[in-house]
This record gives sequence, structure tokens and C-alpha cells, in this order.
Amino acid sequence: MGCTEKSNTELHTIVAEQRRRKALGNRYDSNFVSIPKSPDTTLSGALRHNRCMNKTSPNAAEWFEIPTADIAKSIPFYNQVLGLQMEAVEFGPNQIAILPHEKPSSGGCLMQGAGMVPSAFGSVVYLSVTDMDGTIARVEPAGGKVVVPKTPIGPNRGFFARFLDLEGNVVGLCSLA
Repeated sequence: MGCTEKSNTELHTIVAEQRRRKALGNRYDSNFVSIPKSPDTTLSGALRHNRCMNKTSPNAAEWFEIPTADIAKSIPFYNQVLGLQMEAVEFGPNQIAILPHEKPSSGGCLMQGAGMVPSAFGSVVYLSVTDMDGTIARVEPAGGKVVVPKTPIGPNRGFFARFLDLEGNVVGLCSLA
């Protein structure tokens, strides 16, 4: 199945609302969870999709956005944990901080804007790191929490770990060592 004509925002909103309701169970309150009615101004909504953007690997992840309600707080956290020097930049009505990547690799960013709601529910983005032990060691001093320690994937396949960032997003790490 290829990309459809249905708006990414409409599909994302429907799925996100279903996940939130399921996660909150009886605690669901329509006043607590708000769905913005504004147009999708995220990079995934702004870029013209051509075969879901990736021509060589049609099912490969092309771009990701880690939601943040406070990008000024999130940037120093990710800079400290990952050893980066990201800065916020305007992208339409949003603020983003792009994680360094080289083409043709997939890329992504931190994003603050309408509809960007941090959550521990939903997809998990895995970031490749060269020093898993050092990266994990920086999570808690930066204010995060390691929720899955360094775990072997299998023989000669490397390791993974997961942490909660300052706003409750679950983010994965992967490395060969």
C-alpha cells in the first residue's frame, strides 16, 4: 500500500487519540487531551511525499520528530546525553533542533509546536551511538531515566537501551558495542 491522499495530520490525529484513550482508560478526559485543529506544519507534513519520501527503500524510516513542549529545556538534555551541539531554529510556526546526520541516512529533530505532544506511548525512535555505556551514563545526570539498560540484541547484532527524556518520551539507543 502506498501513500494515500488522506492527510497525514488526520491519520496521525486519529491514531494518537485512540492510543491516548486506551492508555488513559477510565481516566480519559476530553479536556485533558486536546487535538489541535491547525494544519500539519511538521516536516513530515510540510515535505512533499514521493513514494513516502524514500525512493531506494520504500519502507525505511526517512524522518522522525521527537515532540517537546519546551525545546529550550530539551536541547541541553539531548546535547548532554548525546554529546551534540544542537540549536533551535524556526521552521514555520515551530521550533526545531535537527539531530546531525549525513545523507543518505535518515534524519530527525526535536520539535516544539502545535500538535507535538510528548508521550511515553507510541513509536520508539532508536538513535545510533558509538559509546553505549558512556551515553547511558549521561542520561540520569542530565535529568532523564534509563528504563531499559544496555541489552544484547543477539550474537554479533549489538545492543539496545531505552530512556525517558525530560518530557516523558521513550527514546531508544542502539550500538554495535
